[in-house]
Amino acid sequence: MLATDDGITSIRMLSYERRDIVELCARPQAVAEVAARLGLHLGVARVLVSDLVVLGMLEVRHPEISNNRAQIIGRVIRGLQAIA
Repeated sequence: MLATDDGITSIRMLSYERRDIVELCARPQAVAEVAARLGLHLGVARVLVSDLVVLGMLEVRHPEISNNRAQIIGRVIRGLQAIA
């Protein structure tokens, strides 16, 4: 997610977690990152983020798909095998 211009200009009118989420999303963040950084349960973060998207304060951005997807998956698998 990424904060919209409306979200940034409305930060002072928001309270508590909603304000923190919009501030954090001044740079692109995943819902899981928002939950972890703010100490929120993932389900709670999802609801708050959804509300902010409906209000036009956040926009959802999907990550770009890498051409090296197979290589990345292979590295992740090897990393996990090394831990085990």
